[in-house]
Amino acid sequence: MSQQSKLRQSRQQWKQKAKERADQNRYLRKELERLRHERDRAKQALKEANKPLRQKEARPTHLKTHRVWLTLTLFARAHLSFRAVSRVLHVLADWLGIGQAPCPKRSSCFRALPGP
Repeated sequence: MSQQSKLRQSRQQWKQKAKERADQNRYLRKELERLRHERDRAKQALKEANKPLRQKEARPTHLKTHRVWLTLTLFARAHLSFRAVSRVLHVLADWLGIGQAPCPKRSSCFRALPGP
């Protein structure tokens, strides 16, 4: 084979490899873009699905007054200590809609029931 023929063949192989690499890179870029769009759509759908849950979690402030009233009633009428009131509220937390019952360390009538 002549030198020119070898050079031409080598160049053709180089071009073919370059085209294959370009096609592969183009495919990967498109696939990456598709996955990003899919991920963004999934995130948006998750946000939309969580929106009603967040609204449900947002409690009106009048519940705080009811909890304070319940605490004071248990303390004054049932003759329970603030520590015992805290334990009772812990047992009733799910039923009352309290996210987390107050701990006994925070046992003043106004601090025992943190607001929403």
